[in-house]
Amino acid sequence: GIAYHEVFGPHPDHATLAFEAARQRLAELERFVGPRVRLGISPHAPYSVSGPLYATVAAFAAERNLPVAVHLAESEEETLLLERAAGSFARAWEARGIPLPSLPGRSPVTWLDQHRVLTDRTLCIHTVRVSQRDLDTLARRRVAIAHCPRSNRRHARRAAPLGEMLRRGFRVGLGTDSVASVSPLDLLAEAREARAIGGLDADATLRLATLDGARALGV
Repeated sequence: GIAYHEVFGPHPDHATLAFEAARQRLAELERFVGPRVRLGISPHAPYSVSGPLYATVAAFAAERNLPVAVHLAESEEETLLLERAAGSFARAWEARGIPLPSLPGRSPVTWLDQHRVLTDRTLCIHTVRVSQRDLDTLARRRVAIAHCPRSNRRHARRAAPLGEMLRRGFRVGLGTDSVASVSPLDLLAEAREARAIGGLDADATLRLATLDGARALGV
């Protein structure tokens, strides 16, 4: 599998420091790499990583051919932050002295694409609040999708367009997110929910939880 080292840092002034810490940690983790284990990097989400940090991590990942994972288009608050510089994330940024996104705003997908994060090495986790234009961008960049239906229901309060993603030929694998979102972690529960969302038969649901997950990870 792939172990993604997570990177945080919403303040643009701290981007260099956050990146150097991540690069050092990845160097330390290299000793665990082998035939069955790869390293990746995960700049967490548009509300927890600044534009400069995203751009730096994306360039580093391209140079090293590292897989990238991002939480993307997960909630209404994330969309409000980037499209309108409003909502609870915006208020939290202001309270911490973090500069708000410039207006006119962009969707989270467009914002990440402008920072060159979206490539065929990128695994996008969630992708719930996406427009047709967003889906076009994701398809053009040939990203993979980690579909986490129970976490999506909790945070986005709606389902991702799983059926349309599959019809468009996206590499979609089934995920759980983390115990911060759902507990206990249960892939079979995710599979049952995904089957209902996507109108899938048993074979397609099994593929989503097995071979399609491998395709999404590139393994």
